[in-house]
This record gives sequence, structure tokens and C-alpha cells, in this order.
Amino acid sequence: MKMNDIDHDDRQPVRITLPRDELIRDPHYLQLLAIVMWCIRRGTKYVSRRTLIDVPADVFCRERVELLTADGEPFPIPDLDDLFEPAGYDEEEKRFESGHDFEWCGAFMKNAIQPPLYPAQDRVLDRIRVIHAAIVAGGPWLWRNLDHKTCDKCRVRER
Repeated sequence: MKMNDIDHDDRQPVRITLPRDELIRDPHYLQLLAIVMWCIRRGTKYVSRRTLIDVPADVFCRERVELLTADGEPFPIPDLDDLFEPAGYDEEEKRFESGHDFEWCGAFMKNAIQPPLYPAQDRVLDRIRVIHAAIVAGGPWLWRNLDHKTCDKCRVRER
């Protein structure tokens, strides 16, 4: 089931304008997104490489989200299972139990600690767009789960 097919009552959609490709490719921007994801808690645990795609799934199921490109064109929310499927994944070859690209997710989360050396590749730009949209659309519901006190990677500190 695609995220756009979910019934969200009659609530007004959250419209999010996605950043341009130049910003999405920027290593500093990747590090910022990774730091935010690193600090988010899901229940009693932090987001990990295996639960990274659960955050956008939870947000898009909870909120009615409409994505727009930087030019104002509609950007359909892709199927997350297809989006996070590893490149060259073969159905007969069961490299990953759930079929998700945990290696990329782990490398993305590592960017919170170690800045990426290179800009993002074209093949992962949609993944980064979806992570950006989930962070923005999650709003207060997502940010309530942000742990400022114990997260040493987060730039925000309790005063």
C-alpha cells in the first residue's frame, strides 16, 4: 500500500516544499539530517539503521502529507519498501531479511558522528527527500520524542 492511499479523515494536508538537489547533496546538510535522526527516540530506543525507515512510515501514516518540489510541482511519496530496497537486490537472493538497505541506513546514521566526505549520489536523493519530509512533517509529535538531555550528538541543550 502506498502512503498516499491512506485515509486521513478530512484533515488539511501538511504541504512541504522539498529543498533543491544542490542542498540535498550537500555533505553538511546530510550531517544535519543524520544528527536529527540520531536524536529521535521511538519508544524507549533511539532510531537505528534498522528502524530508520519506520520514522517516515509512522509520520506519513499519522499525518496527511503533500510534498512539492522546489519548483512547486507535486512530488508523490514513494513506496518506502521500494525506495529503501538495496540496489541490485534480487528476490531469490535473501541477503537481507526484510529486503531493506540497512548498509546505506547505517552509513547515513554514521554521518551524525563523522561528516560525509562526498556529496550524496543521485540514486539516494529520494531517500534523503523522504527523511527530510518526515522530520518536517512530524512536527510536535516527532519532536516530543527528541531526547536533548541524553543525546550527545544533538546541538540543542537544556537551559
